[in-house]
Amino acid sequence: MLHDYSANNVMLIFAQHARAYEEGRVPDPTPTYIAGFRDVASPRRTVERGQHGYAVLAPMASNTQAGSGCEGNVRALRRGDKPSVGETETEIAG
Repeated sequence: MLHDYSANNVMLIFAQHARAYEEGRVPDPTPTYIAGFRDVASPRRTVERGQHGYAVLAPMASNTQAGSGCEGNVRALRRGDKPSVGETETEIAG
């Protein structure tokens, strides 16, 4: 169940699982199911004694404002910032 994770997080999960396999902490060389703590803590699921969680990068979904000048340079605009004279404002979906 890795379909909900970004490519970077999938690689991170596989790297952590490979290390756990090399150390003998998991029986299979590839991960089979990845779930959050609340999903695993449900009455229908169990975690083997001594197992550790894997770290994943938190998604940072947001819209970013960028201002670009006549020379092609781009700078991020913070909340409330306005483009300087000669800059144009572009919204970048993140």
